[in-house]
Amino acid sequence: MKIIKKVMAVALAFMAVSVINGADNVSAKSINSFSAAKKAALKEVKGAQVIETDTDMENGVFVYDIELLKKNKIYTLQYNSKTGALIEYGWEINTKPYQNGKQMSKSAIQKKALKKVKNASVINIHMDYDDGVSEYDVKLQKGSKRYELVYNASSGKLLEYKWETVNTSTSKASKYIGVTKAKNIALKKAPNATIVKCEFDNDDGMQVYDISMVEGIYEYDVTINAKTGTIMEFEKDFND
Repeated sequence: MKIIKKVMAVALAFMAVSVINGADNVSAKSINSFSAAKKAALKEVKGAQVIETDTDMENGVFVYDIELLKKNKIYTLQYNSKTGALIEYGWEINTKPYQNGKQMSKSAIQKKALKKVKNASVINIHMDYDDGVSEYDVKLQKGSKRYELVYNASSGKLLEYKWETVNTSTSKASKYIGVTKAKNIALKKAPNATIVKCEFDNDDGMQVYDISMVEGIYEYDVTINAKTGTIMEFEKDFND
């Protein structure tokens, strides 16, 4: 009887470990498609609409960038494809209010930022201008996350909020130009176009950004060398 009880105890312990490991595997599930990245983003920002999806390479890791719209806010989320972890999260007000009245002091804005991100350390705070409206840009650090908050200098309203995980290792910076620069290069070829897709891809052993744009009755396909920023291909066709 004692032997049977011991066997049952071992079996139960094994089952418990299996359940725990299974839960860990679910939480660390990789993301290997746009549909999986969209699903994760929509779970994070419930009720939103996906308006743009991009792929990029950050510090040797493939990432998914998902942009969403919910009411008057545009959200940007970035996922690590290997771990499925959300490594960057941010939002900004789609239509920013105009500035009225006297500007708030730096100390007052800093107090607001520290209330928003409790126990953080302020790295930098400075005034900037966006479309003629003065804003305070506040950068903070808390653990492995770096935050950036943008406030209207007059009303103190939070206009933008963003955090990203910081790689504290000494690994080299990414050798690729990045999705933002790739988009800017493509838009120089068609300044009035709208980017609908930007993917980091491998073309016969060469890392490239494949960008699709539309402008009225036309559509553009641009392939850019991910290391040098050189335009490898540029196609203009009628939009079906």
